[in-house]
Amino acid sequence: VPFGVVLLNVFSAMVFSFYAYCLIEHFGWVRLEPAWLLMAATFALVASLMFLRYLLLKTAELVSRHGKELRLYTYYELQINRVSGIFLYPVLLLSLFTQPPLSDYALYVSYALLAAYFLMRFVKEFNLGITYFGNHVIHFLLYICALEIAPLLIVIRLLSNINPVRFSV
Repeated sequence: VPFGVVLLNVFSAMVFSFYAYCLIEHFGWVRLEPAWLLMAATFALVASLMFLRYLLLKTAELVSRHGKELRLYTYYELQINRVSGIFLYPVLLLSLFTQPPLSDYALYVSYALLAAYFLMRFVKEFNLGITYFGNHVIHFLLYICALEIAPLLIVIRLLSNINPVRFSV
């Protein structure tokens, strides 16, 4: 693997983790007194989740008989992660270092970029899985709702119902 690709993967993981940290701070979900501990925790969590997803895809590639499609999907997902990390970086800087009207707009643009990221991923999944699913689009929609959208909605619901968690170290 070229060194530039590794740096790009680390950069996108750092951008996603810092974005998650900024969202946590913006909405006040978790209060951790030394802020660098929360930053380190979000970086470790995001990096481990990205690595775990890659590891699971590689394992599924070895186990499944659809290795070619899974290899291509893994490639597409890594590319989309890299590109979205690059596009999210200036928006993140705008949302952090500008005054409230512009920072709010930048936050909305970041939501749109993440929605486009997920939509692009779903379109790529569908294009790769169309040979497997054939004309049964309902199976794909069931997969999207059960394994991609439902966990995200459950986590959002859980986070919106809890009071801010406070830690001090």
